[in-house]
Amino acid sequence: MWLSIYTNFYISIMICIFLVLYYVLLFFTEKKSWGMIWKFAVGSLLAAGLAGILLVPAVQALRATDFGDVSFPKKVEAYYSILDVVARHSVAITTERALEHWPNIYCGTIVFLLIPLYVTNEKIPARKRFGFLALAGVFLISFSVNLLDFIWHGFNYPDSLPARQSFLYVLIILTACHDCFYHRDGLKKDSIVKVFLGATLFLLCIEKFVEVTDFVAWTWYVNFGFILIYAICLYLFLAKDRKAVKFTVAVLGLVAVLGETALNMAYTSVGTTDRKAYLKNVSDYKALYERNVKSEEGFYRAEKFTRKTKNDAVLAGFPSASIFSSTMNSLVMDFYTSMGMQHSKVYYGYDGASP
Repeated sequence: MWLSIYTNFYISIMICIFLVLYYVLLFFTEKKSWGMIWKFAVGSLLAAGLAGILLVPAVQALRATDFGDVSFPKKVEAYYSILDVVARHSVAITTERALEHWPNIYCGTIVFLLIPLYVTNEKIPARKRFGFLALAGVFLISFSVNLLDFIWHGFNYPDSLPARQSFLYVLIILTACHDCFYHRDGLKKDSIVKVFLGATLFLLCIEKFVEVTDFVAWTWYVNFGFILIYAICLYLFLAKDRKAVKFTVAVLGLVAVLGETALNMAYTSVGTTDRKAYLKNVSDYKALYERNVKSEEGFYRAEKFTRKTKNDAVLAGFPSASIFSSTMNSLVMDFYTSMGMQHSKVYYGYDGASP
């Protein structure tokens, strides 16, 4: 926890909230021990104390920003239904990077099979199954409810890249899927058939009732195809004892996983530029700045007419009035406002000012 806070205090807000919830889960699903409470409390305080060399100045800096004024939502509301959220487990769904609140929770379509099988797997203690699903439910609700979303992000709403705690939800889901397959002796062949039919019905419900532009017609067929392949693999793996059959099925499953993740990456994750194109002009910017250093005197700033990001100056190493920073003093935003220049809580642009 200390290392987490020290390396990324913002993400650690979510990790610390998660650890408290996970501690409660362990307390009720594992052997109860009241000694766990003081160990967890002392460990948490020790971690925070060790990270104090970073936390104390960070808190002081944040208090001087516009993020320092915490204002809870006056009205509790839901952004969308749980069905809409669960549908985002599908492959080839456009990732949300802007100001909408959709979580990015894709982690393989096989979850549509393994999570229902996890629910019915009697080899896993019932209270553990209940605890994991309850914790997953807390995440699903927090993705949708504005107040919980506000708390998860350190009493602020994220500016783009929403639901940043979703990686913890994915961790819970994949852990449950792993436990289900690890205890596959508790699965029945008939259950796989029933779960496959249920997953197919669920896809049909999503196609009928979820009206979001991130979903396109062909995605349903792709998701159904992968679910069908995984269902066949699971059924044959449990039904056949011959090692050759199990090996063949395992290879088929691996190929399906690689194919699915490659398809999803190609559709959702490949950006509009590569590293070579992104950095190709940096040496020219540096050369121009070095020439300016020889000819200019005193205080000045340099600008580009067009920028890839607000932090082009930081990348190339020249002084600029455009920057992206979540810890900028709020008085800077007030100044940019009065001068009619581009600004927000986290970025400041020279746009709006004359040369």
